[in-house]
Amino acid sequence: MIVAVAALAFASAFSPRSGGGAVGSSVSNTIRDSNIANESLLVSVLPIDRLLAPGISGNFTMNIFPFGNYKGTVQFSAILPSGFSIKFDPASLILSGKAQSVDLRIQASASQHSGSYPVRIRVMGPPGALDEVFEFHVIEHLIQIGGTPNTWIPANLTVIVGTTVTWVNLDSGGEDNSGAHSVTFLNANLSSPILLRNNLWSYTFKMPGVYQYYDSLNSTVGGEIVVVG
Repeated sequence: MIVAVAALAFASAFSPRSGGGAVGSSVSNTIRDSNIANESLLVSVLPIDRLLAPGISGNFTMNIFPFGNYKGTVQFSAILPSGFSIKFDPASLILSGKAQSVDLRIQASASQHSGSYPVRIRVMGPPGALDEVFEFHVIEHLIQIGGTPNTWIPANLTVIVGTTVTWVNLDSGGEDNSGAHSVTFLNANLSSPILLRNNLWSYTFKMPGVYQYYDSLNSTVGGEIVVVG
């Protein structure tokens, strides 16, 4: 299964104590308060799929777009599901009309079950508090490709027969690197399509065995899936 993910954003005006909204649909939504429409923010968290593997930190980008006359210091906090942790870097910004970004590092506990979890992010500024809810999706047996150069995390897994393993490409590429990857197995007639950034590929292992795999576009990286009965 391969899924191309578009970079869609959820927008909301910055109003005192405004309510949160679900994020991640294919529709962008803007809420305006006519009293403060000249002081508003657009907030997005990318990539839009927001996938996490249990026990492994995920890196995301929160973009802040001020509109109109909005200026001042904003601070960030979050209300998290049980078992989640988050770090904002930086923890505050001084906005003066230009878009800025914040690095988010989010982790679900190693015992977190697969599912969708709401993370409520609060942006505090002079007009008041903006709360937005972004859904993060925990997938057991998720392998992250290229979150850092030439790394697959975790590269090796031990699973039982019938388990589905999912690979997601997080590699943004560079001048000498397209960011594309693939998953090719050495001892099975099996390979993924070429995976561009944010593409997913999943495979369900139906037979026990040791499945070694590598990246056909960069044979120096790969890993091993051990399937037990």
